Amino acid sequence: MDIEKIKQEAIEEYKKDKSQDFMLFAQQMNQVILEGMNTTNKKKFYKKYTPEEVERFLLDPSKHEVQLRDMSRYLTVSSPQYWRLVNYLPSMAVLRPIVTPFDIDKVTKNKSKTTKMLKSCMKTIDNMSVQHEFLKVLQVAFREDTFYGYTIETNQSFFIKQLDPKYCRIKGKYDGCFTYEFNFSYFDNYPDELNNYTEIDNEFKRKYDYFKANSSLKWQELNLEKEVCIKCQETFDFSCPPYISVFNDLYDVILYKDINKDKFERENNTFLGLKMPIREGSNNDDDFSLSADTMKTYFAFIQSCLQNKVNLFMSPMDFESVSFGNKNSSQTNNDVIQSAITSFWSSTGVSESLFSGGKSANTLELSIKTDESLLFNVYRQIERWLSRKIKLMSDGMFKVTIPNLTYFNLDSAHDRYIKDAQYGFNGSITLVEATNGISQNEAYGLGFIENEILGKHATMIPVSSSHTQNSESESGRPTVDTPTESGEASREQQ
Repeated sequence: MDIEKIKQEAIEEYKKDKSQDFMLFAQQMNQVILEGMNTTNKKKFYKKYTPEEVERFLLDPSKHEVQLRDMSRYLTVSSPQYWRLVNYLPSMAVLRPIVTPFDIDKVTKNKSKTTKMLKSCMKTIDNMSVQHEFLKVLQVAFREDTFYGYTIETNQSFFIKQLDPKYCRIKGKYDGCFTYEFNFSYFDNYPDELNNYTEIDNEFKRKYDYFKANSSLKWQELNLEKEVCIKCQETFDFSCPPYISVFNDLYDVILYKDINKDKFERENNTFLGLKMPIREGSNNDDDFSLSADTMKTYFAFIQSCLQNKVNLFMSPMDFESVSFGNKNSSQTNNDVIQSAITSFWSSTGVSESLFSGGKSANTLELSIKTDESLLFNVYRQIERWLSRKIKLMSDGMFKVTIPNLTYFNLDSAHDRYIKDAQYGFNGSITLVEATNGISQNEAYGLGFIENEILGKHATMIPVSSSHTQNSESESGRPTVDTPTESGEASREQQ
């Protein structure tokens, strides 16, 4: 038996097993490092809709209404820039409806009847909480283009319930207002909703029964007096969110931000290396002074102390510190992001200065006036809807006017109407009350309470000033008791 050969084979087998242990250990360390670096690799939301998909949707928007609407909704909750954009015009809206004459002959025919009907109309407008209810309508319209709603009204409350736009479609116009049809198969897909809608109005249950009896009645028009349909882009015969065309610019903003974030995280990655000790005096490169199990134990202990904040590795080779970034990269990345944001606002047509500052006051004022004109176009639709309701209620005596007011022009409009009132222009006093945030109904009631009940016209005495006090002396030049020589000469000549 060759003893030396057996010893040599045993040594080789030992080295092989030992080498396998360390290779397995190295694989485990590699997995730990990769897991530590991938903890921030999140799914980016912009992957939900690619620019190619958006292009395809926009090539034929009339066939992709659902996708474009869902995309706009998704962006509203995912992108702060898009949320600010779609809420920009609605947030400046000041809706102060005024009941005004429509049929002058009817208004002037019977004063008592006119007074009674006017009070009733003013109360109805007050009950509708137009500023609150139609602000929600505007928010939906500028996000999705079309709002479909159904009014719920009592003597003391008013609410507009939004209907699912997937089950609504525009049919035409009535008295200048859009009308729509409702798809009653909605209750086949959502049977639990039928009771809720029946509590709102029995019309839904009745017309759903018509549909169950005759499948051709899937699309039916609702009560025209209760339908509310406001469309941001009136000239389109289909619904298309007004700002969806800026998605590609928004995509760039989000993409650059995510790239910058990933780069920042990579630049801040820290590695800690442990040198695997070689037995002193040994000529064998794999002759480590510690066993693989011992090194695993210490590696795991040190790693638990670091808590994944530092990437740990072990190597038999010498190594140097590694840097993943440079001192100028952050500023460069920020410049790229700012450029993308500027490009986004430029594409929307809305001044970036409104949200981040930068332009002169004069330029900003002109930009706001342009934006206000877009909002006033939608005011006219709300105005016509309210007028339709009031005209039906008053037998054509009255209609509704909504002044072109926003939070940006409220003060200047107030000053203009005050000046008109001073010159006696008709309607200017009512407009002043509107700019003060007081409805006609409130103004009439407050006038009665303040003057007839509280007597404020007698108790609220203005503080004396040069504008309010009267001089006790006679007006004009003071009289002179002693006549002058020239005065006497004039008297003698007379």
